Amino acid sequence: MKVLWFHSGVGATGGGFKAMLYTLNALRDRGVHLTVACTERSEVVQELEKRQYPVILCAQIRRWPTTVMMPATWSLSGLKNLITWILTWRSSVNAARGIIQGVKPDIVHLNMSPLVPAAMAAVREKIPVVWHVREELNTRKIPIEASLNLRAIRDLASYVVTVNEENLQQFGEMSNATVIYDSVFFEEFDRGIDGRDFRRSIGCSDDNILVGVLNHVAWIKGTIVFARAAKLCLQEETKLIFINVGEHDTPSQSWQQSMKRRIAKALRVPRYVERVLREIEEEQARGQFIFVDPLIDVRLALAALDILVFPAMTSHSPLPVIESAAMAKPVVASDWPAVREIITHSRNGLLFQPGDHVALAEAILQLARNSELRVGMGENNYEMAVQRFDLRKNIKKVISIYQRVLATE
Repeated sequence: MKVLWFHSGVGATGGGFKAMLYTLNALRDRGVHLTVACTERSEVVQELEKRQYPVILCAQIRRWPTTVMMPATWSLSGLKNLITWILTWRSSVNAARGIIQGVKPDIVHLNMSPLVPAAMAAVREKIPVVWHVREELNTRKIPIEASLNLRAIRDLASYVVTVNEENLQQFGEMSNATVIYDSVFFEEFDRGIDGRDFRRSIGCSDDNILVGVLNHVAWIKGTIVFARAAKLCLQEETKLIFINVGEHDTPSQSWQQSMKRRIAKALRVPRYVERVLREIEEEQARGQFIFVDPLIDVRLALAALDILVFPAMTSHSPLPVIESAAMAKPVVASDWPAVREIITHSRNGLLFQPGDHVALAEAILQLARNSELRVGMGENNYEMAVQRFDLRKNIKKVISIYQRVLATE
C-alpha cells in the first residue's frame, strides 16, 4: 500500500506534526510505503528527511484559511489570506495534482483541515482521500471560509478522521467519519524514564516541585496565564520551579512579520513575548521560571515534571496532555470540550476556567502540596492513556480505514 501524506506547517515541535510523525512511524513499521508532501520548507522537512522519509516540497500549495489559528476575515491579515487563496487556488490544485501524478499513491492522507487544494487534486486524479481533522474550524471568526471548508471535507473526503468528539460534531451525521485520538508509543513514552539529569540541568533539586508547559509562547497557548499563575504560586511556595519548553521568541519568518515588529517597536507596543517576560522578570532572575528551548523529543522533560499544565485559550487537541498521561503525570488544564474528553476533574487532573490565572494557581498549589494526590492522579491518567492513546492499538484503526476506502473505490 502506497500512501501520500500532505502536511502544512513549519513547527517540528508542534502537536500536529508530532502526532503525524508518531503515526507515520507506526505505519512504516506495518509495511506501508509513505511519501510526505510539505507546503513549507522548515525544520519539519529536515526532521522528516533525518528519519529517511521521502519528502516533496511544494510551496505553491496554499491552505484554506479556516482554523482557530487564523486571523478573522474582517482583519487586514484575514482579508489578505482570503484574497491570496482565491487568486492562487487553481495553481495550488495543479501543483498538488503534479505531486500525485508523480507519486501515484493508492491513498492521499491530509494531515490538516485547510489542505483543500490537495483534496481537490486527489479527487480529480481519482485517488481516495483520508482527511485528518485536527482543528476546530472557526465558523464564528471566519464563517464563510470555515463553512466552505466543512463542505469541502464532507464532499471530497472518502473518510474523515477526527482527533476528538468535539471536532467530529462539526460535521453532523456522517457514516464515513470516526474519532481516532492522537496516540503515542508506550514503549517510547516509558513512565520509568529517569528525569533527574534533566532536572539537574536546569538547577532543579529533588526537593523542588517542577511545574511545566510544553508549548511555544503565544496567546493561544495561554503563556501569560501560566506566567501570572506562577507568580502567585511562588508567593506561597518557594520550592516550586516553573518551566516553559518551547519557542519563546520566534524569529521573524517573513517581511510582514519584520514590518509588524518594527511598527510595534516604533509605537512602543510590547509584543506578547515581551509582556510574558515582564510578568516573570524577577522569578526568571531567581531561577524559578525557566525557558527551555523547544524539544522534538520531550520524554526527558516530561519525566522530570511533577505537574504538567495545559493553559490553552482555545479548544484543540492537547498532545502534551496525552504524552504526559502516558508517563503517569497529573495535569492541570483549561476546561475546554477537547480537554474534558481526556481529563476528568479530580480524577486524573484538575480543570480551571480558561484565562483565570488565579484558579490555575490554586490548582497547581493543591497538587504541589499533596504528593499522594499527584501520584494518584498520575496513575489514573496512565490507566486512561493505556486504554485510549496506545498507538499500536490505534494504528490498526487507521490501517482498517485505508483498506475500507480502497475496497469501495
